[in-house]
Amino acid sequence: MRYPNTYTVESVTASHPDKICDKISDSILDAYLTQDPYSRVAMEAFGAHDILVVGGEVTSTARVDAAEIARKVYSEEMGYEDPLSITTNIIQQSPDIAQGVDTGGAGDQGIMYGYATSETPEFFDQKERRTGKRRLRFTMVIFLLFWFLASILKTLCKRTSKRYLLRNFLCH
Repeated sequence: MRYPNTYTVESVTASHPDKICDKISDSILDAYLTQDPYSRVAMEAFGAHDILVVGGEVTSTARVDAAEIARKVYSEEMGYEDPLSITTNIIQQSPDIAQGVDTGGAGDQGIMYGYATSETPEFFDQKERRTGKRRLRFTMVIFLLFWFLASILKTLCKRTSKRYLLRNFLCH
């Protein structure tokens, strides 16, 4: 069966594996640009089931430990404690791609989805904007729920502690 006017838009939250991998790639890029502002970095990260693969091509004078950055993002910034096996394969940028970039070209920059449109103030199409707003509302609801539960637990713990202390006081 064919549905010619149907397509799906996905928008994931901050702790989704896709977002974590994007954060790792972005952090590696930041490390290169911090040391060498003229770095050209094409970096990707892929993770699944306690394995992370980081790969790409780089032209830079910077020296970056991609595995260490990935581990820091995963454990310190994202708060994960699970063991993680990290494999990196970062090589010198292909001379063919470098030539395209050196002469003002765009290199081999990959697959893009979407387009600019005047449907919204952000120049996103309406479906993309709605999906992003729903994800943001969902994230806010989860945050408020956790905050509410934490405040209840904090109150319950205080009351429990007071009763316990009062009971101990009466027993002596």
